[in-house]
Amino acid sequence: PGRRAPPAREVAEAMTLPQPERGLCLILARLLEYPGPQWPETVSSCEEALVELGGGRALRKEVALIQGFLQRVPQRTLGEWQELYVETFDFGRKVSLYWTATLFGEERDRTRHPQRGYALWQLQEIYRRYGYDLLEGELPDYLPALLEFVSQVGIPPELSRYMDVLQAAMKEASGKLREAASPYEPLLAAAGSLL
Repeated sequence: PGRRAPPAREVAEAMTLPQPERGLCLILARLLEYPGPQWPETVSSCEEALVELGGGRALRKEVALIQGFLQRVPQRTLGEWQELYVETFDFGRKVSLYWTATLFGEERDRTRHPQRGYALWQLQEIYRRYGYDLLEGELPDYLPALLEFVSQVGIPPELSRYMDVLQAAMKEASGKLREAASPYEPLLAAAGSLL
């Protein structure tokens, strides 16, 4: 919500992902955002979209991971999901959804973490090139934003160089959440598998 879709001509220049993968990326983007007041409706929409997508044999694993998460949603209240989200994903907690922070550290001092600053700048430039706007105050390495971008554009060549790094970050984050028995672990596992 609030982000602008890239122009079609630039999307065509990007490496395309098949539609089911793009759809799953968008579902993951929505489920990994903070569970605000509209989250119950978001979850319902994601359940419907997942059924419509199907995914076929190739995406059976990713669909099962997302379904596993969705089956856990009714077990908690919205307030409990909000508390769990903050405990899990806020800076300095178990896992960060800002994937460059997972790899390079979350310090804002760019002299200590120049790789992160450079990666953030490059991601911002990639988004600009493809006409994708972040929400105000959103960093370009925020996983839900990246998943939404990929759902609209695919994986452009400029972004493909980060895929190994991103997959390493997702694997590390998924492992931490698995150890903590977090219900969010299947979503990060699915994101790592798709990207």
